[in-house]
Amino acid sequence: MKKFTLLLLCSLVATAITAQVSLQTLVPFGSSWKYTDNGTDPGATWKALAFDDGLWKTGNGKFGHGISDAATVISYGGNATQKYITTYFRKVVNITNPAAFTSFNINLKRDDGVVVYVNGTEYYRGKMAAGTPTYTTLATGSGDRGVTPVTFPVSKTKFLNGANIISVEIHLQSSSSPEMAFDIELTGTGPAQTDITAPTVQSINRLTPSTANTTASTLIWRVNFSEAVTGVDAGDFALTTVNGSASGSIASIAPSGSSQTTYDVTVNSVAGPGELRLDLKNTGTAIIDASSNPIATGFTTGQTYIKDAGDVTPPTVSSINRLTPSTATTNATTVTWRMTFDEQVNGVTLGDVTLTTVSGSVAGTVLSVTPFGSGGTVYDFAINAITGTGVLRLDLKNSGTGITDVTGNPITTGFATGETYTITNSDATAPTVSSINRFNPATETAATTTVVWRAIFSEAVNNVDVSDVVLTTVSGNAAGTVASIAPSGTAGTTYDFTINSITGTGTLRLDLKNSGTGITDVAGNPIATGFTTGQTYIISSIT
Repeated sequence: MKKFTLLLLCSLVATAITAQVSLQTLVPFGSSWKYTDNGTDPGATWKALAFDDGLWKTGNGKFGHGISDAATVISYGGNATQKYITTYFRKVVNITNPAAFTSFNINLKRDDGVVVYVNGTEYYRGKMAAGTPTYTTLATGSGDRGVTPVTFPVSKTKFLNGANIISVEIHLQSSSSPEMAFDIELTGTGPAQTDITAPTVQSINRLTPSTANTTASTLIWRVNFSEAVTGVDAGDFALTTVNGSASGSIASIAPSGSSQTTYDVTVNSVAGPGELRLDLKNTGTAIIDASSNPIATGFTTGQTYIKDAGDVTPPTVSSINRLTPSTATTNATTVTWRMTFDEQVNGVTLGDVTLTTVSGSVAGTVLSVTPFGSGGTVYDFAINAITGTGVLRLDLKNSGTGITDVTGNPITTGFATGETYTITNSDATAPTVSSINRFNPATETAATTTVVWRAIFSEAVNNVDVSDVVLTTVSGNAAGTVASIAPSGTAGTTYDFTINSITGTGTLRLDLKNSGTGITDVAGNPIATGFTTGQTYIISSIT
């Protein structure tokens, strides 16, 4: 009887303890984060709470590229073989009395490598080498497209009472990695009465119709909250005209299912043309969760509908003109063209244009594209690393650009009649060989099977290889093989040629060929003549 009583007492105590704790989701999957995906170093203080991320983008998890379930698609720079290596994320998390919690856990979805910081201090690292990572540091392994979360505990001593900052950097395994993924859930276990986390809107997405472009006069958005909420009504929302003259009326709101986390908002009397977005108001909503915590913020980053009022005309390029410099002839290594469309467009990227060499040997790299003004009709393309001479033109590709107007009409034609730059070269002097002298051995007479000549050019040159020279038998029957070439120093003017397998006796000379070498200076000027007056080796009998 005593044993039974003791067991019953232990069971009741365990039940009571369990009843006094609850698992709280402080940051749910799909939450809003600040992020930067421009392929640059955010600076040493990006992990700190006080860091100003006002110019960073805002989006909802799951983040990524190359995955099918990304709510926010991350830019990798437009070049699939030279993707930006690192994307940085920040989120402020408010926690009241973290000491009251018994534990915290982070559930992390990532692909490829990751480093997680809590209040500026590194707390977790996965598939990353030791040391301080930079924006070019590669991950040491690949991920699983962010499918399976990795769970790790966070000590409650790491959190502050009030505002905390969670900072995350995601690294690709290589610049051609096929995908990237990131999302985080933060949970805390503590006394049931410690639920002071305000509910939030996780998403406001299109429901009916599901496509962005529509001619419908009735639209339905689905609103997903982070937890069950009540007090949701039509007056809590505002219909925002993103552009154009689109308008409508919020007619009704209805819960979807019984979880009280999902509500469908119907908008009717929709007229256009233009783009509409459903927003949750920042104040005055009376929305609360089961613990009576009121919703603290609005939501203005939901999906939009583009009301099509019959606009089926595709956008076109009006002009591609010189911007910087404005003159047609230049010796600049960086130039900028301005592309103007006949209407507002979206989706303009580096991959939409081609740099065309109209004449000559000139070439360059499309470095960046920047919208000019807020009208969405003008974009500036910067070209750098220009080499050679000739005429350059920036063309819009005929297909595959992804450029559309605000009603979704894709651009259907390219543009190849823009203004050109004539690139001149202030350095038009061809490089020459100054000398080809004995190097090893230094003496003229040599009884050896290997010798080294040193060739010195008049300026730094590129593309020097063993096929550019010939071994000339001046007298006798001496012969050998040009085995290798190696630059001497970093100036690019001096190269050492090694000759081996020397047989016979006689006089040998190393000559630069008169043509077909491919040698150029840094300005692209090809070498114009050979060289046949270098020092010789007299090969004596090899004993």
